[in-house]
Amino acid sequence: MQVMNDDEEGQLDGAWTTILFMWVGLPLSLGIYIAIAIAMGDMGMGKPEGPADPYAVMGYVMYALVVVQLPAAYLIRKAVINGQVRSKLAVGFGLIKALLPQTATGRYLAAVMVSAAVIQCIGIYGLILYVTNADYFALYFMVGLAAIAQLYLRPRKQEFLDLADRLREEGQT
Repeated sequence: MQVMNDDEEGQLDGAWTTILFMWVGLPLSLGIYIAIAIAMGDMGMGKPEGPADPYAVMGYVMYALVVVQLPAAYLIRKAVINGQVRSKLAVGFGLIKALLPQTATGRYLAAVMVSAAVIQCIGIYGLILYVTNADYFALYFMVGLAAIAQLYLRPRKQEFLDLADRLREEGQT
């Protein structure tokens, strides 16, 4: 492992501050979804009348998406950090360098933001189910689940520094 000089350490500290600043906005926006629901009150569409509930199917689909998106966010983050992003098209045309940032800051920021965006969708699903179906449980459950996932997949400085060290050793930084 190579030793960082003061300039490299200062650059990584500045990049870390940027990463944290960008990440903090995403979990805070989950609170905005709750505020929107409270402001709307019972203005949502409400429960449909009649034997068929067209919104029930939408709810089932969104819950299924949540089950898929939680592990997908984790796997996407790990794949981007570890440089394992591959696709047949990208390999065939030699576009891997264009798809995967080569600096530690770029790669870590991409991993954090993409996984956070996938998780953010879970809170949006809760808001959609509240608006279309007046489903308070779905709103609070999905926003709460998204908040827990955001905290679990939060940026970690040691993980960022380890990535920077690994890329420096590989000669990519």
